[in-house]
Amino acid sequence: MNREFKELSETEFEIMQYIWGCSNETEIITKSIMEHFEGQGKDWKLNTLNTFLKRLEMKGLIKAESKGKIYVYYPKMTYEEYEQKRAMCVLKTGFDNSIKKFLVALSGGKGLDSTEVEELEKWFKELK
Repeated sequence: MNREFKELSETEFEIMQYIWGCSNETEIITKSIMEHFEGQGKDWKLNTLNTFLKRLEMKGLIKAESKGKIYVYYPKMTYEEYEQKRAMCVLKTGFDNSIKKFLVALSGGKGLDSTEVEELEKWFKELK
């Protein structure tokens, strides 16, 4: 996905969690998504769900494949890939691509304890 990262709304994220949670053998169709969310107390109209699915497709998170009169939806990226893109966007837009600036903000400017420093040093060595 070469497009700029687009943040998901709360509902879009809930739909993606359902899609990511389905096994690869399960065909994800509008009906199964509706049934899942009706079981969670959502009272969506079909047009509402279709709008969310179209947005997710436009954001590059799912693809829709027509099978006769129904559409089958597939994730175009894993949850881990999404989270990586999200984290990189936060780092880029909020911290000038600086991990140091991010860590300073995360720690509230108070620094890290010795265990956290050791864990980070170990992780940085593994990256080399």
